[in-house]
Amino acid sequence: MKNKKAQEFAITKNDEIIQSKKFSCINIYSTAVDKGLVQLMISILYIFGAIQVFSLEITLGSILAFITYSVYVISPITAIVNIKQHLYQIFPSINRFNEFMSLEEDKIGHILTLYNYDIVFDSVTFSYDKNNCALNNVSFKIPQNSRLAIVGHNGSGKTTILNLLLRLYEVNKGAIYLSGYDIADIDLSLYRNLFSVVSQEVYLFNDTIRNNICLYKSYSEEKINEVIKLCGLSELIKEKTLDYIIGDKGSLLSGGQKQKISLARAIIRDAPIFILDEATSNTDAISENFIITKVLSSLKNKTIITISHNNTYLHENDLILLLNKGTIVAYGKYDELIKSNSNFKEFIEYRQ
Repeated sequence: MKNKKAQEFAITKNDEIIQSKKFSCINIYSTAVDKGLVQLMISILYIFGAIQVFSLEITLGSILAFITYSVYVISPITAIVNIKQHLYQIFPSINRFNEFMSLEEDKIGHILTLYNYDIVFDSVTFSYDKNNCALNNVSFKIPQNSRLAIVGHNGSGKTTILNLLLRLYEVNKGAIYLSGYDIADIDLSLYRNLFSVVSQEVYLFNDTIRNNICLYKSYSEEKINEVIKLCGLSELIKEKTLDYIIGDKGSLLSGGQKQKISLARAIIRDAPIFILDEATSNTDAISENFIITKVLSSLKNKTIITISHNNTYLHENDLILLLNKGTIVAYGKYDELIKSNSNFKEFIEYRQ
């Protein structure tokens, strides 16, 4: 990795040096032309003026006045000569602006009335590029207030399902429905407010524990204390207080503490759909058991979607979705699948 990154840095630095050399050459060239042109014209005017003065055709004062006014003529000419230099300075900014404007925009959608939070994937196909199909004709339903566990080997398409559900990408074929509406037609702000997400990678700010949990929104102390107790942060708060600065990216906290703050942040939002994307991967067995058995069981009237590599708590879910290379190979209740689905039985045995 060190050698690879050193090569990337050398290439980038070399490009920067080449661009700097080009700019310096253009700058020197433009400056030389600018000064040369000015001196040439002034010299011509002095020579021509001297001839006129000696011929008694013009006075010395007139020729000096003429030379002074000639500067106003020379200035626009030098500006035209130097236009390449000015353009060369703004081209990088223009290119970056064009790249930014060419980025794909989110579809805002329309404000709709949602009657329930049933989620339906209908023949969804998606590819990150032309060569690899991440999901192939995937169809399943997540009823409102149910608990779904999405499992599968690495690269099977688990995170892709979440990315599509959260509208970070758009499906290539098929559609995803919420309350009977295509999610692409729902107002984006309204739609994303329906979700609370706890991911494997925790994003924390160099701020207080309170602001990292509340994200600068106003919640009652009773609500904050309730969430802190639920997420097992009471001991940390007792030791550090809510106003403790946690450092850049939570550097002053342990991995488990950071994960619990991320969990508290998601719970306090009280969104109807709760997503955990391998959220317990950075915690110890005790903390993982605490999150699964106590925290998730306390979330009443919520749709909970979990991605986890731990098979111990799969039976805690209402539905299991097993993916293999972007296709569904098992979908249903744990007890039914373990008896009748060979793919699911093989997956469980492999993970044990």
